[in-house]
Amino acid sequence: MIAFVKWAVSGNAGISLVLLLVVGAGLWRLRRKIARPWRDPDPRWRAIGRATLGLQVAFFVWVTLFDYWRQILGLTMTSQTRDYSDPYVVPPVLAHHAVAAPLRAVSLALLVLGALGLALLFYRHVGGPFLPLGAFVVGLLFSALLGDARWRMDMWAANGFPQVGKGTTGDLLVDLFFFALVVCAVAAICLLEYLTVAALFALPVVIIGDFLAQRFVRPTPEYRQFSESLRAHAAAARAEREREGLRTQDSGLSEVPQDDRALR
Repeated sequence: MIAFVKWAVSGNAGISLVLLLVVGAGLWRLRRKIARPWRDPDPRWRAIGRATLGLQVAFFVWVTLFDYWRQILGLTMTSQTRDYSDPYVVPPVLAHHAVAAPLRAVSLALLVLGALGLALLFYRHVGGPFLPLGAFVVGLLFSALLGDARWRMDMWAANGFPQVGKGTTGDLLVDLFFFALVVCAVAAICLLEYLTVAALFALPVVIIGDFLAQRFVRPTPEYRQFSESLRAHAAAARAEREREGLRTQDSGLSEVPQDDRALR
């Protein structure tokens, strides 16, 4: 059991389980909104929506099986400091977490494509540059603050591995509770940084998309039909008001002679 706990904490099992539970619960609560990109009336956007949802699943499964979440967090570091993102590969644990360059390249490609897909869906169904700008700034700040705390928790957990199971039952329960906190912290940072990358991509997507839409995108047939119906309704309303005005003028003119006869 102790070996299984160490494997789950130092590897992907615990992190992937937490991500699956948290993201799965969120998607279940938002299942009606998730159905919008899946059933988008525009066939091109429907294809983008389905591809984006598929990329999220592919990225999760790929990293879980062929990569390591902590090393994904270290992609922004230099090759000399990248091991600090996964402290279990150094003493005292010395876990074998080597990832071949082609596998890491696939992870990076899935990350970029998945985040870009989320940015496109945001432009399609939400829009506006202020929300992704705020999300990017907040995500960047929280990543800087919580990233160091996450690394320290991982270091404490890695340094405590040799003593796990050598104390009392109470000590073991405390260790398990702390390991659970470590795994949850790593999963939260992974999700936060992924959404921060998506927010970063959403900014140029929204700006460029609005620029192109204003200059080159032609209205859809549905929009043209809707605009024509609005114009027809407005024209009919104006004509009705004009007829009402003419009837009011005619009735006023016809009443003047009767008033003159009454005065005489």
